Amino acid sequence: MVGDKSGMIIKCGGERGAALFIFSLFLGIILGVAALVFGMGFLLSSHSRVQNLSNLVALGVLEEVIKDQSDANAESRANEIAGYNKVIGANSFDGICAGSQGCRGGRIEYGIWHYQDPDGTGPLDPCGALGKSYPCFEPTPSFISGTVNSVRATIRNKPRSNPIIVPFGGLFGMRGGRVERSAIATVAGQCTLFLQDVSASVTFDTHLQDGTGKEALYVFPDSVLSATCPSSDPAEDIWCNMRKRRPVGSIPDPQVHYKSDYVLHDTVLSSSQVLVDSYVDAVRGLYIGPQPYTTLFLASNLASRRLKERSVGSFWRAAAFDTAARGWFPESDFAPEAGPIINITNINNRGTYNADGSPVTDELHPNVIDLGWIPSLDRPVTDATNIIAAFEQAILAFKNSAVCPSSYKKVVVLATDGIGNCYKYRGMYICPVAGGQDSYDYFLRFKYQLENTVIPQLKSEDISVVVLFSGSHSDPHFINILAPQGFNTKTGSAYLSLDEAYALGYTENDLFLSDLEIDSQSEYNTWCSDPSNCPTSKGCSSLYCKNGYVLNNLSRDVAFREAATVMSKLARETGGVFCPLLPTDPNPSHYIDNPNDPSAPKVLDDAYRKEGKPQRYAIEMLFPQQQAFDCIKRVFQTKYVLVEEE
Repeated sequence: MVGDKSGMIIKCGGERGAALFIFSLFLGIILGVAALVFGMGFLLSSHSRVQNLSNLVALGVLEEVIKDQSDANAESRANEIAGYNKVIGANSFDGICAGSQGCRGGRIEYGIWHYQDPDGTGPLDPCGALGKSYPCFEPTPSFISGTVNSVRATIRNKPRSNPIIVPFGGLFGMRGGRVERSAIATVAGQCTLFLQDVSASVTFDTHLQDGTGKEALYVFPDSVLSATCPSSDPAEDIWCNMRKRRPVGSIPDPQVHYKSDYVLHDTVLSSSQVLVDSYVDAVRGLYIGPQPYTTLFLASNLASRRLKERSVGSFWRAAAFDTAARGWFPESDFAPEAGPIINITNINNRGTYNADGSPVTDELHPNVIDLGWIPSLDRPVTDATNIIAAFEQAILAFKNSAVCPSSYKKVVVLATDGIGNCYKYRGMYICPVAGGQDSYDYFLRFKYQLENTVIPQLKSEDISVVVLFSGSHSDPHFINILAPQGFNTKTGSAYLSLDEAYALGYTENDLFLSDLEIDSQSEYNTWCSDPSNCPTSKGCSSLYCKNGYVLNNLSRDVAFREAATVMSKLARETGGVFCPLLPTDPNPSHYIDNPNDPSAPKVLDDAYRKEGKPQRYAIEMLFPQQQAFDCIKRVFQTKYVLVEEE
């Protein structure tokens, strides 16, 4: 108590008590608000962590089921991910199981992610049937191999048995409650476009046009059946000179054909029917069809069949080409699975027969004949191969696609002998006519346009090219180069494979022969003496005239090796793979176990490989079709991405 001069007494203790009370009250409020804010922030953070866990489970389970094409390990994988990724404030979110109801920790559902209506305005409308707009997730009752391309993961807690403990939450009656978050993961594969060369030259290994008396075409118009022999029409003249019936039981010569080998078919290329060589030697396999046409188709077929196992989420399309790309399949856009491409590239679906007429394979539709994937009937004895037009149309197919997402990898698989001879000038494609003496000029102009226009366009559009390269007249091969000391080759060989040589910096000039192979010097001299064939300014010793002769006689025993160099550059500069399809050594004993991996395919013994010499047999015991698959799978890409419904 304090007194003043007037004798008044002032009491201060009560004021101090009131101030302390007010301070304590406000401090409590501030601390309570801080605890509430902290708790709410913690709760929101927990929700975010549960969402992240849902994302991880969806991605992890999808990768597991796509890799295995089975859901046997899906639940264990989901719970493993949940165990490694704890949510602070909660016990483990284990107990995740498949099915629409799920278990204690949540559920995983399998389904199909639809970017758009799969058949446009057709009867299928999976998202609409679910009351959703596109894109959407369509659940399936269970995992379906080859169909499921998405996983939806829903992670949740049980408020009583697995609450999220919020710091200071008890002060406000907060126990976290029920948290549930979902995520959808889908496969982001690639869009693959097969371009099949069906120009006349891809039948020249077996169907000759060289004046030897063995001439034959793979496909004839049915008008030859009523031809008056002899005929001035090239196709009719060839038909007139063919023998009538193949002797049953005889050993077939792949370059000798009979009228009885041919079967009538319908095709979009003609309003009337066509005659197609349908004979095969089913017992000995000495003749399986026109070459390298058949090898190129079987290569694309096996590659697409094998890739189908890992292609969920990818899109596919194919076309044939000679003077231009045609017979697009599917016609409108890319297909969401490889099945249609597998059917159409199976060359045997045209129907094949033994010499006695008994069927070997059934005729199935659609097939290559239906779609017109055969040499053009209006150019029966010439060979226009318009690779420029095929790539221009392929680039547009990717650009105009409504189903191929922009984020997908884009790949063209070009199956060809590589001898392009058409170029573009003032908006028009210029191709040679039959017997044209300027065919090497055409090739050089094609080569220049491919390297300076098409390849830059492919690179700017991020399109990779895999080249499946075959044809004896193109001489698929590579030069054997000794591996550097200490370099361990894949096959255990002392020599590099083609891919290993590329990786070590070797170029096309190091890896492919550049010289020509002419079957008859005397015939070349006769051909060359004609100035319309070899200009006097060039001379018969010039590479120009030698190449001109070879390109005008591709069905003879010649070799035009410049095609390999051009096709290799096309593949490598676009980030793809150059794949010369080599036959296996006819002597199986030349192959030995791979010393690096005895379970791998056998490898060619080094005794049958020579340094600096061309390698024309496969260095692994793999048929050309298997080699094609190995090449394509190197650029095949499967990614897993998170998506959201509208």
